[in-house]
Amino acid sequence: MNATHNTLVISDVHLGGDLNVNCGPSARAQLDLLERELIDFLRHYTYTRRDGRPWQLVINGDLIDFLGICLLPDPDSDDDATPEEHIYGLGRRPKAARAKVDAVIERHADVFVALARFARAGNRVDLVAGNHDVELQWDAVQRAFLDGVRRVYERAQLAAGGDPASDFIESAFHFHPWFVYIPGVAWIEHGHLYDENCSFQFALAPADPFSKQIDLNVDTAAQRYVVNRIPAAEHGQENWSWLGYMRWALGLGPRGALEVFKSYYAFSARLIAARRQRRRAPGAAEERRARHRERLRALCEVWSLDERTLDAVHELRRRPVVENLWRLLQVLMIDKLVIGALALLVVMVAVWSLPLAWGLAGAGTVVGSAWAANRILSRGRIVDPTAPLMVIPERILRHVDARYVVFGHTHEAMRVPLEGGGVYFNTGTWYPDEAPGLLRSFTHVVIHCDDDGPRAQLCQWRDGASRPFTPGYSVRTRPATAEPAALPVAAPGRAAA
Repeated sequence: MNATHNTLVISDVHLGGDLNVNCGPSARAQLDLLERELIDFLRHYTYTRRDGRPWQLVINGDLIDFLGICLLPDPDSDDDATPEEHIYGLGRRPKAARAKVDAVIERHADVFVALARFARAGNRVDLVAGNHDVELQWDAVQRAFLDGVRRVYERAQLAAGGDPASDFIESAFHFHPWFVYIPGVAWIEHGHLYDENCSFQFALAPADPFSKQIDLNVDTAAQRYVVNRIPAAEHGQENWSWLGYMRWALGLGPRGALEVFKSYYAFSARLIAARRQRRRAPGAAEERRARHRERLRALCEVWSLDERTLDAVHELRRRPVVENLWRLLQVLMIDKLVIGALALLVVMVAVWSLPLAWGLAGAGTVVGSAWAANRILSRGRIVDPTAPLMVIPERILRHVDARYVVFGHTHEAMRVPLEGGGVYFNTGTWYPDEAPGLLRSFTHVVIHCDDDGPRAQLCQWRDGASRPFTPGYSVRTRPATAEPAALPVAAPGRAAA
């Protein structure tokens, strides 16, 4: 058990969503609110300890929204940009990721300054890679992150007349490509590996060894080719039906509907092409497997875990949809498009070639059959990861010594008791979007370790404190509190009242 620290777990902050030409006033206001609340949260725990123990802050994936950032290549410095990047923005390669890190840290400098001051007070920060920031697995991106935090921190300290020394940053921030494990207490990972639309073939080798690009999965393609191109696209629309999408597209007017259909075509075509490319390059899969194995063995040494244990947990992941053609067609709803097109063709033939009464009867039969087929096919289209993730924690606890399993990813905060005495927590999100909504945002898990063992609670940051999460509570939006002009170099935390 980790007796030296108490633990805070947050996830799904999604900084950088405002670095997109389609980010409207509403989204910017949501990010401004997120930033104020997160800064207050960090300041509070910079000065507040429990039982004298420092904090271990685990940012459990998606701190930076690399997918939501849409930056066009710099013609003066990015001479290796692809033609597609000049249309859809920088892709998921190391150089592009470094540019995005720099942009996010500058845009949200106050958050990263607060994070650095939290670390300077003797706390540690652990960053787990999620599906939106899997780029943090790369050493070069980690270096850019640390350099960026150091840059904005020193600048803020000098402006406030404080000590700009930043040597502590190197030792206080820790990057994790998959999970954080606190023996006897908690297994903490983002959870996207158990979502077939966001998972990767190998958790520790998500990039193509030749192109150096992060693998294209449904989540990446949807964000890049649809969400980033259409201002009206929102989180949660992936759960809509085919008719729901049609009504939404037509409601945008002729020009908006045309853009939706063009984006859908690009989205589908890129995914099908990605699947074809993977099947034609078996050598890349073998190289990736070797890279994954190498990194997995390194994790075994870091966490003192057996290789078979990590293999067993890794096998719990869901295979990416792109690897299964039928599942891919279901997710893209191409199966429904085919049925709809065939039904329309048969109805036209029936009405044209048969007597009126027989033609109408035949058309009704075909429409009813198509509707029933679509209902059956809808059962196989699983895009909401909440249910798939809920079955995994109990299986993880069969392999590791922990009382709690903590995921993020779904944006749905929850606490679920498990058989055998374990508990599954989902930290929800800090992004106050329409899904799940303001009243279910700013959620996190607090774990206290004392002589009686670990105790965990699902909380929500509201009214200046971490309070038990109660869905429906009205979060009071308020400006951030004033910060002291300069903090002492070694600010000790005070005990909680």
